[in-house]
Amino acid sequence: MFLPMRLIFKFLLIAFSFSSLMLAIGTDFLVIPSTAGELALGTQTGMTSDSYLNPASQDSRAVGIEFDFSMGSWLDGVRASSLNIGYSLFNGQARSGFRFYGLDDIDYYDDRPSDQPLSSWGAYGISLDGSWSRKIGANQFGIGIHLLQIQLQTESSSGVGFDLGYIRTMGNKLTIGGAILNLGRMNTLLETAPDLPLRIAAGIAYKFSHPDFPTILGINAEWSKQREQLIYNIGSQTNWKFMSLKLGTQTSPEVVTVSGGFALNFGRYAIGYSIRFGSQQVGVPQLLDLSILVP
Repeated sequence: MFLPMRLIFKFLLIAFSFSSLMLAIGTDFLVIPSTAGELALGTQTGMTSDSYLNPASQDSRAVGIEFDFSMGSWLDGVRASSLNIGYSLFNGQARSGFRFYGLDDIDYYDDRPSDQPLSSWGAYGISLDGSWSRKIGANQFGIGIHLLQIQLQTESSSGVGFDLGYIRTMGNKLTIGGAILNLGRMNTLLETAPDLPLRIAAGIAYKFSHPDFPTILGINAEWSKQREQLIYNIGSQTNWKFMSLKLGTQTSPEVVTVSGGFALNFGRYAIGYSIRFGSQQVGVPQLLDLSILVP
């Protein structure tokens, strides 16, 4: 009787460890901000820059190829890094890159009290991304594709995801936008296929003209299959000379966050930093951006 119960207890421990990893990484990494601008402003589908969230939001800000690199940390010690390359393609704007999120040094213990783990492993999620957008009159359309891979100890799953986006400019100051994110599927992992965190978002952005401090304010509402509830974001960006100040807040029935950051633009080079504080108290996400424009 003792041996079967011990084996059952070990099985439960392993199952709990894997379920914890799925919550820490899994496909949930697709909802993590990939840039400092997105971390500070939150989900903003109506803004036309500072976020790769809406595939229609890519700006043709300058002629050349733009390299954007981001690195930092997310909740629970998850490491985050991404690289995006923006360029002109087929009378539109294209972007290619990858996102990586990893969690190291996850210890496994059995049912016997011990200070030393029996083993340690890691978990990660990676996405190879591509997107393209084109502006036709006042309308801007975008589509994105993601090749996905998640690894949990010796188990792995791969899949593909798709994004659709739209932005409409209304006059010189107002834009509205929307996006459907993470359509697609994953292969089987531990006898079941992980769900992609489907997101449907819509937002509006308004530009306040000021000779010294031009400001853009964005308001966005999002429904997430991951949470099955509405999430509201308010974000603002104020520019002054070569500096930008970014502030944001996110509210839902379970979590409230506030975030802030800055960016310094030196022509071909730009650097940005953002930080977020949340009521869940499981970490302080931070991201650092570096952008280089090659003519």
